[in-house]
Amino acid sequence: AKVKDYIENIRQLTGHDGELYAVYMGDANVDISENCSNEVEKTEYLSMLAESGFVSCINGFTRVKDEAKSCLDHIFLRTREKRDFEAHSAIWKSDVTDHFSPLLCIPIKNCRNNSVQINGSELFKVLLDYDRLCSDLSKESWSVVLEAEDVDVCALLFENTLQQYIKNSSTIKKLSHKQTALKVWMTPGLLNSVRKKEKLSLKFRNNPNNQVIKNKYFKYK
Repeated sequence: AKVKDYIENIRQLTGHDGELYAVYMGDANVDISENCSNEVEKTEYLSMLAESGFVSCINGFTRVKDEAKSCLDHIFLRTREKRDFEAHSAIWKSDVTDHFSPLLCIPIKNCRNNSVQINGSELFKVLLDYDRLCSDLSKESWSVVLEAEDVDVCALLFENTLQQYIKNSSTIKKLSHKQTALKVWMTPGLLNSVRKKEKLSLKFRNNPNNQVIKNKYFKYK
């Protein structure tokens, strides 16, 4: 009964596709491995996620105890299309707990950079120097985090330290008019298309009798 309630709760959370990109990840305590002893439960769980557009990223064992093997920790990813970006997943076989850790890597280059609006009309973009960030992080001993005895304090110290390194490795660049999206939902590719169309439109207005420019403009339009 508890598993059915859990599946129904997940169904309600994932059934809405307003946010198309989504990651569902963690210890679900539902075995989806080939060794699963409850095929009905497994099928209902996987079918529910598939209906919401989620695809499983791992299929190995995440808990191994003696002869018992199961996949209780999951990573499910939902995107608009399969070619949206290339995500990489893995299972880290550590002995920190009795479960292995599922890992997911999504390339940062495929994520849109958000512009920050400052002083009303001026737009800026935060640029992160990943080489500097990686170099600085490799030199950090994390002694403050490791010496903390409370897990909540550890998490807070870790986050604060990481955020400080990110801030130190970031610069702010003012965006030109050509780089500024007309709408918040515009991607860089769509913005380039709009700008190109504007240039062709201007050429056509200045040369209405030029058949080559006319054909090119109407074809692109």
